Amino acid sequence: MLIIDWILLGSLIAAVLLYVLANLKNIKYLDGITALFFIPLSCFFIIRLLNNYLPDSNHIIFISCFAITFISLREFFIWFNFHRLMKYASQGLYLLNLISWIQLYKTTFYIYRPSAIWTLIIIVLFAALFGFLCIMMGKDKLKYALTSIVPFILIGYLNYSAVISHINLHDFSTVVLLAGTLLLAADFVFYSIQTTKPIEMNRKLEHALRIGLITLAQFFITASGLFMIK
Repeated sequence: MLIIDWILLGSLIAAVLLYVLANLKNIKYLDGITALFFIPLSCFFIIRLLNNYLPDSNHIIFISCFAITFISLREFFIWFNFHRLMKYASQGLYLLNLISWIQLYKTTFYIYRPSAIWTLIIIVLFAALFGFLCIMMGKDKLKYALTSIVPFILIGYLNYSAVISHINLHDFSTVVLLAGTLLLAADFVFYSIQTTKPIEMNRKLEHALRIGLITLAQFFITASGLFMIK
């Protein structure tokens, strides 16, 4: 690894330690600020490894950089969700992140051409999950549920791509990709519920769960690109 890689890794470890310290000592705002660095530091570390060991993987590096930039900015704008413009910006950046990952993994459907049965199974499963999400949010949040359809479909598409890849390849990269897309779905459901009709829980635990889900999701999806061509 080069010096910049060690800097990224060291900065990530420092951010995690500061996050833990902020929660133990109840240092206001420090946990939120340090958490903003989790995704860019961890994922750009993986992208740097791609560039170091697989310099010809320009397509994967290019798309991954865009995806991580979009989601990192989205996490920043979530801080300002009290302002309508910032709320729309965070939603738009989240969609751009999902679209970026789809651009990277959509070739799965051209290569393997999944059967209609698998397509039907995935549609039924995600329709049931969306129904559960609507029930948890409550009928008074129907407008929010309707605005959630597009990102939910994109997440379902990514999960389907990961499932098809794993069925046909059975290698470590597809396991990592599937883990990432499932965590992405879990994060979306959890965030939607806590935004509209929150489940009562400790604020620190809620923040740690959401940050953990979205960070691990993005990290695993990014890392799958590295393992895919190793």
